Amino acid sequence: LVVEGDRNGLAVTFARKKADQWAGIPKGFSSKWRVAILNANNQEIASVPLDVSAFATDPQSVGQPPSVQGCVVVDSKIGLLLNVPAFASAASYVFSRTEPNGDVSTLGTTSGAAVRELAGGGR
Repeated sequence: LVVEGDRNGLAVTFARKKADQWAGIPKGFSSKWRVAILNANNQEIASVPLDVSAFATDPQSVGQPPSVQGCVVVDSKIGLLLNVPAFASAASYVFSRTEPNGDVSTLGTTSGAAVRELAGGGR
């Protein structure tokens, strides 16, 4: 999946089916950012952490120009590639972030139908 947005909102903007099996979450990786894949009953069938460490995700950075230090560019606009397992029963992909106080902020939802269409699988 291609996921785009910023700290206030994320969505799937492109999808591609892969022939290989999903390799899973890298060992030891965790993040306060994630995408939950839900079925039609809103039950979670998978949860995948998002690596947003390359982006400026603090509230003050939203809408600001990118920061450039040498050959490193840090932008508040998020654009990342995300490998997730494929589920025929996926009804929605819900992006969220756990705040320092423990509250969970929902950052956006992309329907399973939209992801399948983006991947060329139709409805």
